[in-house]
Amino acid sequence: MLKCTHFDYSLFCLNHSKIQLFIDFCKFFIILYVVFFQKQVRSKIMYAIIQNGGKQYKVLEGKKVKLEKLTVNEGEDVQIKEVLVVNDGSSTVIGSPYVEGASVNGKIVSHGKNRKVIVFKYKRRKDSKTKKGHRQPYTEVLVEKISMEAPHGA
Repeated sequence: MLKCTHFDYSLFCLNHSKIQLFIDFCKFFIILYVVFFQKQVRSKIMYAIIQNGGKQYKVLEGKKVKLEKLTVNEGEDVQIKEVLVVNDGSSTVIGSPYVEGASVNGKIVSHGKNRKVIVFKYKRRKDSKTKKGHRQPYTEVLVEKISMEAPHGA
């Protein structure tokens, strides 16, 4: 029987080379991670999909998201009612178009402008070209709570 120097697992030490031993060891811990941790983590994550400025954003509690410019000062609270989907980890509620009674509460972290986008128009043989730059303003929001209230008829 082959004697291992770093650990004494006889299951891994049966006539394996060092490389095969390392591969088996990695597979073992990947399986452990998937079985014990992945299912627990995924089941507890609550997220929502909101609509803002014609775009859709997936938001998680405690995370920051850059939305279109909002007319709210920094440090103030904001409530977003345009919630399309809410998932609480065990069930998913899809609205038509919005989920009734659902809202996302957050706090304004900062306002700013995104990176510059260059718009270059060119027409060949016409001596026509224009170059313009655009920086889209945004508002960074810290999502504090995703709330789902029961409808009034339920």
